[in-house]
Amino acid sequence: MILLSAFLLACVDTRPPPEKSRFDQPEIGDAAPEPEPEPTPQTEPEPTVLKAGAPQPVAKIPQQQRNGWRKTGGRSNISRPEMPTPRITEDQCSDLTEGGPLMEGEDCITAEIHCEESLIGHTGGGLQRFDGRFYEKKQCWPGTIDHDKGHERIYKLVMPEGEWRAWATLYTPCADLDLAGIRHDHGGCPSITDNTGACEMTVNDYDTAERIELTSQTKFPGQTPVWYIIVEGKDGEEGAFELAVQCRPGVGGAVDP
Repeated sequence: MILLSAFLLACVDTRPPPEKSRFDQPEIGDAAPEPEPEPTPQTEPEPTVLKAGAPQPVAKIPQQQRNGWRKTGGRSNISRPEMPTPRITEDQCSDLTEGGPLMEGEDCITAEIHCEESLIGHTGGGLQRFDGRFYEKKQCWPGTIDHDKGHERIYKLVMPEGEWRAWATLYTPCADLDLAGIRHDHGGCPSITDNTGACEMTVNDYDTAERIELTSQTKFPGQTPVWYIIVEGKDGEEGAFELAVQCRPGVGGAVDP
């Protein structure tokens, strides 16, 4: 037995295993674990800075809905559109201190605004063209509110030919501003001595959105109804705002209950 054990021990290869070549295939379970990816650092999104600028589009009207309107012969039987989601918030009020220059070639307007557009503005740097006496004489609003101080911004809205309704919405989280719209098709911004068309105005508190409805009907081909939309400070207040315009064909039909 002693001789057999010695023989078996002699047959065991005690040499160290050969070094692995870089061309050898790794055996199962022999691969090194892949390193875990480093976590991506989380960065806070940069806050949006409020800037006065050109009008931007609001929510578009689906073509299918437009086709449905045409089938009714031009008269709309839909309710007025919901107010668009505001882009301006109270914590952005200090981003803007004035609303920029007036539009070149015009005597009073800051910019033109079209159906389905919205813009950011500021009453500072505007005009002092309209006052409480003007609004009372044009039957916009009785002279019970002070609109004599501070600047206003005026925007020109040219309506399509035919029968249309437009809703102008004003968001005013930064100051107590009011909204007016006066129809005047020819001769630029109206003066107190001009013959003008209808006038609409709303005087809600600053934390409530202002909204007016402007209705236009053309009497002959090529006529272009023009509304001047006025953002006016109450008691001389000035601040940033957002103005949006949404239009629908027809002057009749259902309205919100």
